[in-house]
Amino acid sequence: MTVSVVIPTIKGREDLCEQTVAAFRATVPAGSLQIIIVKDRPCIGQAWNDGAEASDGEYVMLAADDVLPHPGWLEAAVLAADESYYPAPLITLVGGGVLSTGSMGGGWLLTGCADWAPVCSSQFPFISAYAWREIGPSLDIHYFADDYLAARARASGLIVAYREGYHLTHLEGVVGRSDVVSRSMTDRMEFEAALSESAVWAKHAGVA
Repeated sequence: MTVSVVIPTIKGREDLCEQTVAAFRATVPAGSLQIIIVKDRPCIGQAWNDGAEASDGEYVMLAADDVLPHPGWLEAAVLAADESYYPAPLITLVGGGVLSTGSMGGGWLLTGCADWAPVCSSQFPFISAYAWREIGPSLDIHYFADDYLAARARASGLIVAYREGYHLTHLEGVVGRSDVVSRSMTDRMEFEAALSESAVWAKHAGVA
């Protein structure tokens, strides 16, 4: 079993990225892990796409440079992917507490789901390389990139669901965040336009 972890990062977040890389290396055997660091892309969608294109693992995780995986994360995510699920992680905060147990999309985070409960979106997609070829690439957007991929996953027949053992701690890096806030409305419009124009989305919605 091999996994390619795509980690987008930008200048000024080197310390965060180093912590994230170290955590992935500590929780995945060396021969099973491919780390792909994608630097200074204008949005996370483009970074995820570029990283996924360079991946050669059996599975792909689309991560960020400020999330620390917990032991057992890979096994929980692989179990879900192998059963035709598209897992949403448990995301906790550094000081304790739950940030997310999946999402309803559009930044609406859920915090009390039962393990395997259906949700709408996964903030950090995990998918087999084969399934990625079916649902990718993402739109080149920052906001709603995760929601777009989750919609594509549902349309392809995968079940988006919360997976408790797929556990990440969010370091909540703030460097660069203000630079992308202005994208939110245009990204939303591009996301909605892609769904309304897509035959795949029509299939998911039950009208094709």
